[in-house]
Amino acid sequence: MGGEKYTKSVIIELQIFFENPKAVFVIDDENDINLFNECINKIRGMDNLSRFFIVTYPQDNQGNIYSDNLLVYTSLEKNILEEIFASHREVEPYYIEKMTEDEKDAAEWIDLTQELVNSAGAQVYSIYWD
Repeated sequence: MGGEKYTKSVIIELQIFFENPKAVFVIDDENDINLFNECINKIRGMDNLSRFFIVTYPQDNQGNIYSDNLLVYTSLEKNILEEIFASHREVEPYYIEKMTEDEKDAAEWIDLTQELVNSAGAQVYSIYWD
């Protein structure tokens, strides 16, 4: 995510997104980010093969990269993810569903391949905040 300008949504690893100084996540309060990270760590503790990706919107005129969407590649079921995030109401998303075909087609696949999304044994959940 160097000097390239993206005009589509981009899917990148969670850590890489947060390392970018131009990244803007919907959860921006430091305390809420800590709660968000607690949820991520809890998922990792329950599924050590889980992976996390951010879906961005196209860059704005200032080069900022905004996201309100997390993809979670996991063997956990939806209700487990809901319970984990519900334990911290401040960062509870309004939407957790399996990734749709439209979402798969609407993004540049930077760090996550469609082969991984379509592989057996796990699913990719799309999680949104408003």
